[in-house]
Amino acid sequence: MSEYNISFFIKIMQPTLVDISGQEDAARLLLNSIASRDDVLVDINARMVTNLVKRNNEIHDAIKMASSKHEVIDETINYYETVIIPKLNPHTKEDTFSEILKILENDSTVSEHKYNELKAFYLNEKTSVFLAHCLLYAINKTNKVLSHIPIADDYPLLKEVNNHCPSCTKSLVKTVKGKSISQYQIIKIFPEGLNKSEEQLFKDAIPPPSNLESNDNKLALCNDCSHSYSFLPDVDEYKLMMDLKSDAIRSTQTSEYISSMDIEQKITEVVDALGKIDNLNNLQQLIFGGGFN
Repeated sequence: MSEYNISFFIKIMQPTLVDISGQEDAARLLLNSIASRDDVLVDINARMVTNLVKRNNEIHDAIKMASSKHEVIDETINYYETVIIPKLNPHTKEDTFSEILKILENDSTVSEHKYNELKAFYLNEKTSVFLAHCLLYAINKTNKVLSHIPIADDYPLLKEVNNHCPSCTKSLVKTVKGKSISQYQIIKIFPEGLNKSEEQLFKDAIPPPSNLESNDNKLALCNDCSHSYSFLPDVDEYKLMMDLKSDAIRSTQTSEYISSMDIEQKITEVVDALGKIDNLNNLQQLIFGGGFN
């Protein structure tokens, strides 16, 4: 599932910010109006940004607490009007706004009211208000991926990849104090939220399964790889995921075949052994009567 959070906001905004070299600079620029306040003073450094983008951490509490103040909201809108808007690539900024709205619409945790509110800012050409409120909303959404115990519905998909990410080979489940903790996400290979032209491009590359809600369209990936794929996947990434799914299915089928062959071999050995006994009745008599002769 696509999720709206500060990780997504940083990643979607970075490419459209002119003269910004990386995610650290992008995050610092996007958050600076709040982080640099005297009552906040949070250092937006490389380690913090990496953990935010990888969804290892929540955003700093001081930033989150400040974001709800009316004066901060007004300052953020003004900052985005005077600092952020002039730095947006005029050729690609509308694409970025469209992608933000798409993720907001597809995230089941975003209320319809909130989505309509943000969309109205955009449609009324209040771009700075739209982006400022998108940032403030992202700050207040859960960012860190929460660990959980693997659920039964996921077991077939975990078994399919032998409990290892098919993309990077990381373990998908770890044991902590005797409990199994998930280190994975289940992705939908044929992505959600595509427009009609995008859907056709993906279908032309590789036809998707007939039932997009079935396990045929799902794959277990580690948290990092799943986040990377969920963030605006392209056709080449889709084809790679479909190949990984096919490889996983073939591997599972091969393992099951070998396992069945082992069982058949054992049955054959038992039958052969029984075939070497001339008379089971005589054998029984020998066993029970031999001690009394």
